[in-house]
Amino acid sequence: MNQTKLLCVVGLLLGSVLPASAQPVADSAPAVDKIAKGLLMKHGERLIFAPCRDRSYVNVEDVSANAAVTASLNEFGLGEGKNLYVEFMGKLDGGLLRVSAINLARREARCWQAGGPDELWRAAGQQPGWTLVAGAGQLRLSRDGKADLNAAYNEIRNADGVAQIVTGDAAKGDWRFRRQSCVDQKAGILFGWQAEVKVDGQLLRGCAWQR
Repeated sequence: MNQTKLLCVVGLLLGSVLPASAQPVADSAPAVDKIAKGLLMKHGERLIFAPCRDRSYVNVEDVSANAAVTASLNEFGLGEGKNLYVEFMGKLDGGLLRVSAINLARREARCWQAGGPDELWRAAGQQPGWTLVAGAGQLRLSRDGKADLNAAYNEIRNADGVAQIVTGDAAKGDWRFRRQSCVDQKAGILFGWQAEVKVDGQLLRGCAWQR
């Protein structure tokens, strides 16, 4: 991969590229995992990732425990000639995209539009049908047969594989997403999070993903 293509991938993952005059700092903090969105293809034993809106590509190294990311994608349908749209948690390191988890994967290999600041998380489930959208300090829970619940939240805590939306007393509930594979076979989507919402004495389960 040439230098221009490599910088494009870095810009996608880290949000910006250092100017030419900038020099790396020896004691700078290590890069944290970011969401990388693009198309994934398999060529022999290699996984090749092409970022959305970019003509570059990069090899993928699965650094998850027991190569769980690759196992989930293979089970979901990744194979020779079967490309997927994938959103990885990962970082660029020495010309490799090192991935630690899946945020979302779709069998339809085309890029999705990113969510804005008012949609940082989305979750959905069935029986009963429900959807949850959270972002910019507001959440909205829609449930079949019930009025929408709108509430402000204070923060979204994300640690130890659990994301928790913290609301005030006016919106009593427990809103949690756990990092674990969740498949919607009908929609052909693999999610990297399982959702569990407890509100008004009702327990709702489904899948979630970061936007």
